[in-house]
Amino acid sequence: AAAGKPYVIRLRFPDGYRFPPHWHPVAENLTVLEGQFLLAMGEKADASRLATYLPGDFVFVEGKHPHFGGAQGRTSIQLHGVGPFDIIVVGSPQDKR
Repeated sequence: AAAGKPYVIRLRFPDGYRFPPHWHPVAENLTVLEGQFLLAMGEKADASRLATYLPGDFVFVEGKHPHFGGAQGRTSIQLHGVGPFDIIVVGSPQDKR
């Protein structure tokens, strides 16, 4: 999404999916639609820190705050916010917080 423009994204993850520590330039609003969404804050993936969010749960993630997680069972989420939307993997050349 372009800077200053609203966006809505729906994502579906298979059971067992994991995503690495990453961050977004601006805040995002996340709503769990189905399944169990796993999420924790931090620059290093540590499964012991994952919290489980269920359908209907809402999470607000500040911009530039690294987070990681995954899915248990088939899981769908909806993200919305105001762009720009981007995914910056921690430790990548784009990681210039």
